[in-house]
Amino acid sequence: MGLVNRIYVLVPIDGQIVIAQGGVASYYELILPKGEALNDDVWRQLIAAGQLEQPEWRTNYLSPGGVPIDILAFRQGDVYRLTPAAGQLGLREAPDLNLRFLHRLNVGDYLTIIDGPEIVNNATWWKFQAIIEDERTVEGWALEDERWYERAWGQ
Repeated sequence: MGLVNRIYVLVPIDGQIVIAQGGVASYYELILPKGEALNDDVWRQLIAAGQLEQPEWRTNYLSPGGVPIDILAFRQGDVYRLTPAAGQLGLREAPDLNLRFLHRLNVGDYLTIIDGPEIVNNATWWKFQAIIEDERTVEGWALEDERWYERAWGQ
């Protein structure tokens, strides 16, 4: 058992109930003599060595097994970072492949979804806002492709 368990929660998004998943810290109990304490490194070593067990009562809310699925769900307000697969992503004035690029972004640039989705010719488009190297803000539309973006946690 690791330090992190996966939690599934029903959440309302845009008037629908969807399943969200994420990590939650595992819980362990260890009774020590008064005045003794363990630091994080010792805790991790004990857990990795299988010397600590989670309390029995946790079985009431944890289910063994299952396979977590990593998907990148897009929604307004979320912040992403461009991956190497995106190359120099071009932002367009509207969701249309025939329009010229307003600006090209680079790998590692951060983007915030500000509008969308728009479905055009069976492709999903999102409007992004990015702050580029000279602190300018640029906005434009780009296609949804999970290979091109990664969630930017804590940004």
